[in-house]
Amino acid sequence: EAGLVDYSDMIALAGEMLRNRKEVLDTLVSRIDCLVVDEFQDTNPLQFSFLWQLKEAGIPTLTVGDLKQAIMGFQGADPRLFSALIDNNKDLCKPLEQNWRSQPRIMDFVNAIGPGLFSNNYVSLEPMAKTRKLSALEVVAFPVKAKKGQHTVRANSLAGRLKELLTDDSQEIIDRRSKKTRALRGGDIAVLCPTHFMLAEYARILRAHGLKVRLQEDGWYTSRAVQLARQALAYVSNPADKHAALYLSVTELGSLDLQTALDQLMTQGKIHDPLLVKLDSLSLGVADRTVYALLADTLSTLNFYDLVSEWPNGEQARANLLRLQAESGEFMDANREALASGGFHGSGIQSFLAWLNSKVEQSANDKQPDPRVIDEDAVELVTWHSSKGREWPVVAVCGLDKPIKAKLPDMSLAYTSFEDLSKLLDYTQINYSPEFAAKETNEKFLSDLQQEAELESRRLLYVAITRPRDKLILEWPSYLADKGSQTAWSILNQQADVSLTENALVIGDSSFPCVVTVGGSDLSDVVIEENHEQDTASSIGRSAIRKERVNQDLTPDSVSPSTMANGVTGLVNTDTTSNIQVHKYHSGLDIELDMSPTALGTFIHYCFELLGANPNLVNRIEDITGIDLTENDLSNISESVESFEALIKSEFTPKSLAREQALLGLDDKGSVVSGIADLVVETEEGFWIIDHKSDQIEDSKASFMNYQIQLESYASILRGMDKKVLGVAINWIRKGEVVWLQY
Repeated sequence: EAGLVDYSDMIALAGEMLRNRKEVLDTLVSRIDCLVVDEFQDTNPLQFSFLWQLKEAGIPTLTVGDLKQAIMGFQGADPRLFSALIDNNKDLCKPLEQNWRSQPRIMDFVNAIGPGLFSNNYVSLEPMAKTRKLSALEVVAFPVKAKKGQHTVRANSLAGRLKELLTDDSQEIIDRRSKKTRALRGGDIAVLCPTHFMLAEYARILRAHGLKVRLQEDGWYTSRAVQLARQALAYVSNPADKHAALYLSVTELGSLDLQTALDQLMTQGKIHDPLLVKLDSLSLGVADRTVYALLADTLSTLNFYDLVSEWPNGEQARANLLRLQAESGEFMDANREALASGGFHGSGIQSFLAWLNSKVEQSANDKQPDPRVIDEDAVELVTWHSSKGREWPVVAVCGLDKPIKAKLPDMSLAYTSFEDLSKLLDYTQINYSPEFAAKETNEKFLSDLQQEAELESRRLLYVAITRPRDKLILEWPSYLADKGSQTAWSILNQQADVSLTENALVIGDSSFPCVVTVGGSDLSDVVIEENHEQDTASSIGRSAIRKERVNQDLTPDSVSPSTMANGVTGLVNTDTTSNIQVHKYHSGLDIELDMSPTALGTFIHYCFELLGANPNLVNRIEDITGIDLTENDLSNISESVESFEALIKSEFTPKSLAREQALLGLDDKGSVVSGIADLVVETEEGFWIIDHKSDQIEDSKASFMNYQIQLESYASILRGMDKKVLGVAINWIRKGEVVWLQY
């Protein structure tokens, strides 16, 4: 018997918790006019149950999906749910009957094989796109199996045919953007394979033929550029890290060989290398700086972008470094409490590196980013799964010989009934099929699993062959005939009754003209040239930048007030420094906590924001922030905030106070200025902009001048909105003084 684990009680409890949240449902009903759920075939039981409750609560609901494209089972999606929904509501269902993507000759072929793939469940789609100039169907036939290097041989034949198409001036398409006829480009072509491993081999062969390819490959985290950058960060964080020092000094960044570096480490306890001296200067201020800033400075100190631009894969290395910087920004923006719950405490480099390692391992997101956002000449290589929802003018569907085999062990969902969909979770079970040493026992489990595997393969095949707009190219491994193994090709050949002649694909009594190219079967005529050189210089990256003096009159497209240094001109008139005033409101917030200056500053800002709006929350500060405070600390914070608020009310008589106010506008040069002002005070006469600072300073007035440009930029945004700005101010929290400049 199959191993059956009943989780109905646990799942029912989860469902009951949702049902008890009536106030949440009532809120959603009041806010949602209509709920539209796309790709419904990819729904899992929990999502289905939640959406059903919204529908039962009274929200009008429209579901859109295609069971023929239900291929996301590996992510927990279950197309049986959509099928049950359709079966229980046939009078409310409207099938899609038109296709706007593929030209009529492609759709005629797809409609002909549809019944073979899905029997009576297939609804023929009327082609709405116009007939194109390109021949709709092509086949690269392989009547003989290669003795070795099967994928290499097939990729070589396909690459040769694609190269012919790209050099044939008669191969023209209609550009989707300009709507004009133009020659076929590499970027118009997609090569689809069932596995990433197969894609990598096809990419290698296409490159050997001189074709540019675009393939999102694995290995971002372990790529050379990212490895070096991580080790440099580790050293900046801790110069006593001997492993990082040794690693860096003997790589292309350092100047030592391994033996010399080890000798220095053993005899002197320290490695002496010019590279490490440069990084030592960064480590001095590591506690006061963000990870994002430290990474940027580290890359700049190493001159890393210039260095990788000279590597053979320089564009990819550059893209990998850009992603690393983006990851550091995401880490800085992440909720501190959420990070702490995951075991990542603090916001320093070591926490970032640990978080990054965990993220890559847990999410399996180790893809290298595309070197270019758009490359019109690069053939794109994509898996069948990843092609879903996308389209190209020309699509080559490869890997039809991949065997379809169910595997053990297997864990999947089972349902005792679909009669009452409101009780779906009560009917849901987890079905476990173990793997045994006895082959005959495994066969009992595999028979049912094999049927599901074949059904999903039909759907996956359908997704792949419906991606092209103009031309569909099929690899045709006819050597598989009479082999008895289940493959995507056998599904086409046997179940959809597709056969190949010299110039046509035949389905029953229907013949579909196609161009047939006979592929090779031997590696002897395959010449593979590694590291094919580009004919032209890179159009992006440091190697494409010409060194010259920057024009100081250039206007930036955007500026951030928080990063502005004093001396930036042209925002507003700053000749009013004689009107600067200093007002004492408190003895100063005297608080020392076991955290970095940056984290302490963030905490103090948060206290002023929170308690300024609601003083009664002072006793909940510890629970809200997760930071342990003494009674004296709480009292000091409360008194400081209360005194500041009293000063604002007495001096400005505000109509309203906006805390953490997002501001976006144009300065007088047309640059976009965006930022967040700590406090915007609205009075009867106009507005005041106040910024909280937790710096330890000596002279409040002199220090104010260092931040004046930042404040003036906020003022320029309000002025651009026709608001009258009366002045700007800084609240020096640790000193208990407000310095303001009145216009």
